[in-house]
Amino acid sequence: MRLWLIFVLLVPWVEALGADFETDVLPILRNTCFKCHGNGKAKGDMSLDPEKIRAHIGSGGPIKPGDVAGSKIIELISSETGDFMPPEGRRLDEEEIAIITEWIRQGAKLGRGTPYLRLDESKVGSGTWTNTEGKEIVADLVGVKDGK
Repeated sequence: MRLWLIFVLLVPWVEALGADFETDVLPILRNTCFKCHGNGKAKGDMSLDPEKIRAHIGSGGPIKPGDVAGSKIIELISSETGDFMPPEGRRLDEEEIAIITEWIRQGAKLGRGTPYLRLDESKVGSGTWTNTEGKEIVADLVGVKDGK
């Protein structure tokens, strides 16, 4: 009960400031989650490394942009019993939970205001393309607009 009371009091403060992935959320993840879910480790197939976290954001992942209640990660970091994260060591405090909650509420954007959605990898085309300046670009094609 005490945890939720403090959490409820912190949320309006965090909402007013907003939450940025790189400056607010990533430091929390590094300090509390990377022992098992970062720096190349992916316990339970969950990597929170900045270059891999986007695979866990979206309708099928534990982070659902804009849907705090539907985001399993919030349930895990805020639970006091049953399944909770991290299972060992320091738990996230109320302010850290409020920051991650606000980040998800704002759309779980990963820098520069761009949300990263989970992609259907069967629809991704890898290859080399030449840009308008004649430079070759090795990239993944994630969509074509209007058949062009």
